[in-house]
Amino acid sequence: MKKSRRATAIVAALSLAIAACGGDDDATESTDQDSTDSADSTEETEATEATDPPAEATSTDDSSDDESTDAPAPTDPPAETTVPVDDCAPLAEPAEVIVSASSANLAFAAVFLAQQVGAFEAEGLDVTIEKLSATDAIPQLGQGRVDVVLSTLSAGTLNAINSGVELKWTAPLYLSNPESLEGLYVQSEYAADAASFDISSIVGGSIASPAGLGGTSSFIISEQLIDAGLTFDDVAYNQLGAPDILIALEQGAVEMGWLSTPFWTEAQGNENLTYIGGFDPDQNGTAMLTGPKLGGRPDVGAAFFRAIGKTIRDHLAGADYLDDPETAQAIADSLELDVADLETPAANLFDPMQPLTGADEFAQRMQTTFLELGGLLEYDEPIASDRIIDTSMVEAARACI
Repeated sequence: MKKSRRATAIVAALSLAIAACGGDDDATESTDQDSTDSADSTEETEATEATDPPAEATSTDDSSDDESTDAPAPTDPPAETTVPVDDCAPLAEPAEVIVSASSANLAFAAVFLAQQVGAFEAEGLDVTIEKLSATDAIPQLGQGRVDVVLSTLSAGTLNAINSGVELKWTAPLYLSNPESLEGLYVQSEYAADAASFDISSIVGGSIASPAGLGGTSSFIISEQLIDAGLTFDDVAYNQLGAPDILIALEQGAVEMGWLSTPFWTEAQGNENLTYIGGFDPDQNGTAMLTGPKLGGRPDVGAAFFRAIGKTIRDHLAGADYLDDPETAQAIADSLELDVADLETPAANLFDPMQPLTGADEFAQRMQTTFLELGGLLEYDEPIASDRIIDTSMVEAARACI
């Protein structure tokens, strides 16, 4: 009865929202942030609007042609910076590192577990994890109050970089599991399979996502809209909590919705829903963003990523780490969840080397797509990848893992 009443409320709310805003491309605020899933909470952290940079930041907007939305010529990977780390020993003097996370969920398991098992302490680090939304955390990252933000690459992140906030995409949060069917689902009346789906068939309909416009899920949707010659003005875009998106799809209140882990598992076997695709296998846009305070302490940064790499190596390697009762309990304890909350047929994957495979291409593609759609980025020319990506601290850590 509870689910029925909730479903009725969601459908009614969607009807009112769609009637009120029509094709407005501004995302509504999420009404349910209770999901403990990795991708869902990651998506919710993406729902960050472009934030003003800290007062002391100087604008570095390099726009030169307001009309251009073409991608720049292919760029070489950002040059690696030599990090002055003498050896792999723990830091001689304790160092404080402040990490921001929007919530405790499986997407952030490597960082939370490193704290739980003492990996940071073993490297001479005093790590504090604070709960902040990405919208609040990004300015503090630029100001040097926060060292690391667990988030995603998004329109808000890119706008911050363009406006002078000194932050870098340094490492992924996790890698996508090829067995996962997280992504976009559509009512089966519009498509029997992914190959037969044409997004123009839902013009005038509604799309639901746990992220606001500018997040990674809206990026995937944006590419489909552009391919069909459409924009977000042609659909009603709704930001909902992940559990509510599943209910809205089941009740036919939305034509398309993004289902995160573990909610996509509940859509399997539902003949009224068709999976039409999700993240690229090599890059999902998840990000450990670092700021100038950590960047100015490369030995501390290397120790931080050393601790994470060793935690992954010892506890999160492979696709079946949750099958180990001790590991599952340790992760649950670190996230203050029940072990049952972690259950999924396709857990997020972690690599101790923390590679940013395909990050350059992903960052350029996201910018080109959002620039073509308009209204999401506050600049007119794609930012060069070396202003976005810096993996030098991770590179230094790898030699010690």
